[in-house]
Amino acid sequence: MNFRLALLLLLGFSIHISTFGSRTASPLIALQRGESAFTVGALLSAYWFVPIFFAIAAGRWTDRIGARKPLLISSALQFAGLLIPALMPGVPAMAASAVLIGSAHIVGVIARTNSIGASVSAESRGSAFVWLTMSILAGITIGPPIAGFAL
Repeated sequence: MNFRLALLLLLGFSIHISTFGSRTASPLIALQRGESAFTVGALLSAYWFVPIFFAIAAGRWTDRIGARKPLLISSALQFAGLLIPALMPGVPAMAASAVLIGSAHIVGVIARTNSIGASVSAESRGSAFVWLTMSILAGITIGPPIAGFAL
């Protein structure tokens, strides 16, 4: 495994920890504050509502300029999305956070997948995507318990 692939896998792991940790924490916090079930559902939908409209454009953008800039932007948006609720508690902040994190997540997944496909030989592409899948699943598995523990 080359250094670039390992770095991309680590990035995928961390993005999925933060996305799915946030998706766990957000409804729990909203319920603790007495928000309605509708509000909790809307918060969960906010993660994927905006990316629906630009996922194809994000893929074309990544194809055109390469993966580096989208990965950097995705990481910065992910970090900003995690900070917003800590700095400004409340449902509007959690909704803004969800939109940022979901958007960053989609851009990151597209750019990372593109980069992994381009960074390995055709013979090792299958195993590279297996490693990518394992890093994603590990992040999805670890994120929610970390969020629950942090609360």
